[in-house]
Amino acid sequence: MTRESLEQFAEDAGVSDTSAFSDCFDSDKYTIVVQGNYELARSIGLESTPSFILLAEGEVPKLLKSAHPYSTFEREINEAYGS
Repeated sequence: MTRESLEQFAEDAGVSDTSAFSDCFDSDKYTIVVQGNYELARSIGLESTPSFILLAEGEVPKLLKSAHPYSTFEREINEAYGS
């Protein structure tokens, strides 16, 4: 991701004060939080975007990497809950 792509994303998402967005970006205020989240994700095997972790009580968590159709989620959830 480039700075320009992030600024364009913010604009497309409706951020009204793009100057404040740029100031925040330049401040590195959230660098530690972002880095911590990145390291946590990597430590549990999240290596792609999007990634999903399906949790069901008594079951081993199921990791779905990348985009999947609704039918995949429906099947995995039904298998996890036996329905």
